[in-house]
Amino acid sequence: MEITAIIAICKTALDGGTKIYAAIRARSLSDRERELLVHASRDGDFYVLRTDMHGSWVRAGTTDFFDLSDRAHQAYYLDAFRSLCQRGFVHHEGGHLFRLTGAGFAKARDLATESPGLLTDKT
Repeated sequence: MEITAIIAICKTALDGGTKIYAAIRARSLSDRERELLVHASRDGDFYVLRTDMHGSWVRAGTTDFFDLSDRAHQAYYLDAFRSLCQRGFVHHEGGHLFRLTGAGFAKARDLATESPGLLTDKT
């Protein structure tokens, strides 16, 4: 997946207006979306990284959602990340860096308080 596609998703969600992405944001979060938010709750940083050998994956905070033995793992978390962009919780800063929006920080920190067990290291 190209990073430009994710950038477009984030931009579309934020440009779409509050009514549209407020409705999307109201849907229940998946377990993977929650996990990504909790891992990014401290500094708000996400990176979409890529190598020719391993493809693309998401880093939330200091945790890489990457598993050499199961490529589906990367795909699931990239899908969850795309969904967070569509909900308006994440915006593109530049290059490979994405960051939580204000609404994203609020949701992430609420989840981190409710589910501190999600902060186990995935690497």
